[in-house]
Amino acid sequence: QFDEAIRLYDQLIDNHPLWGSWARLGKAKVLIDSGAEMEALEEAEAALSNKKMVAGVYLTRENEADAHAVIALVLMNKGMSAQMSDHLRQVRRLNPEHEVLRLQN
Repeated sequence: QFDEAIRLYDQLIDNHPLWGSWARLGKAKVLIDSGAEMEALEEAEAALSNKKMVAGVYLTRENEADAHAVIALVLMNKGMSAQMSDHLRQVRRLNPEHEVLRLQN
């Protein structure tokens, strides 16, 4: 089902660019669940950067926290704890109750 979900998010990105940030975040979540960590990282970063460039369906604070959480998880798995901490700080600022924050305990 991962491939189908990714295909649908890609269609949304291509055909409805105003939904791009939201679709890229959804795609990032599917990719990290499927084990494609580096692609997930790229999509989460794109979701955050597209948010600044495109007027459209904006990411909520919770969505932004999710994007930073995806990035933090990938960085943690790659042993990049300094960079991971930066993203976890963003998660804490945007959604102090986010489940990824339990990783620090």
